[in-house]
Amino acid sequence: MTPTDQAALTYLAEFLKRNPQILKTAYGKNAEGNEMQEFQSYCENSSNWQMLGPRPPNEDDYFKGTSIGVYLEGSTPNEYVEPTNTVPAVKVAFMRYFAVLDEMSDCGFNLLEMKDGSFRVGQLADDWPE
Repeated sequence: MTPTDQAALTYLAEFLKRNPQILKTAYGKNAEGNEMQEFQSYCENSSNWQMLGPRPPNEDDYFKGTSIGVYLEGSTPNEYVEPTNTVPAVKVAFMRYFAVLDEMSDCGFNLLEMKDGSFRVGQLADDWPE
């Protein structure tokens, strides 16, 4: 992993730590006992993720026309865990797909690297369109 890849992964893990409502909305309904808390902790550890990419965004990544879905800090997604906001695709330089290493989970996120060098957490996804 390059330093930028590592920075993107660190951003994702810290974002999920600050915004546990995203994973809870996605996986909390079926969790029993401490499972959700354990999974949340697992996802907050950057060593528990693998990466695919980076690559520029393509039309398969678009959400609502020419935008790409992202989660806003502090916002709770709907029951389908859809992104809570969008960014114009033309402002996205690269996308990376991070998936948890736990083989029992399909948890993965698109992580957007913006052209200004900042990162945004894109939608929860269980695959990586190539």
